[in-house]
Amino acid sequence: LGEKIQVMREKRGLSQTELSNRAEVQRKSLQNIEYARGSMKRADGTYGIGNPKLDTVHALARALNVDLAYLVDPTVPVHPLPE
Repeated sequence: LGEKIQVMREKRGLSQTELSNRAEVQRKSLQNIEYARGSMKRADGTYGIGNPKLDTVHALARALNVDLAYLVDPTVPVHPLPE
């Protein structure tokens, strides 16, 4: 999920700040999704794997003008990129 969002964001020529503004999500949330980490630190100081809310992923898909299924379906490869 995170790799697909990052690749599409870069293809669209958007920074994390621009995409987060368009999608109306926190930039830190977008960073956590792209780097596949949660927002909560473990006791050892590392971050766990994040599980973003569906409405957040839907907002990102709309902002990227890409089908939600492309982002969330693990059987759909990152490449080739959708238009």
